[in-house]
Formats: sequence, structure tokens, C-alpha cells
Amino acid sequence: MDWLKIISAIFIVGMMFMIYPSLKHASANSPKATKDDWMSAIKPLLMVVAFVIALILLVQ
Repeated sequence: MDWLKIISAIFIVGMMFMIYPSLKHASANSPKATKDDWMSAIKPLLMVVAFVIALILLVQ
């Protein structure tokens, strides 16, 4: 293995350990999602999926 890859892997693992406490705090103190929040997220995703399917059907 190259030294650069080893140092990069050590750096990435170190960053994971540094970020974990703040991620744990943020997930514990974040507001809980409601059904309306999920629907607001799903609607644009479904529109994108429908658009991609329409493009695929138009190309065939």
C-alpha cells in the first residue's frame, strides 16, 4: 500500500471519531418528523421518478 492511502485511511477514521459525538447530539435533539413532513419529501421524489420514466418511454 502507498503511504498516501494509509495516511488518508487514518485521517478518515479519525474524522469519523471526531464527528460521531456531534452527530449523536444532533440526532437526539432534532425535531421528530410528522406525516406531513414525509409527504412533503415524497411528492418531489415521485415527480422526479415519473419524469424519468416518461423520458425513458419517449426514447424507446
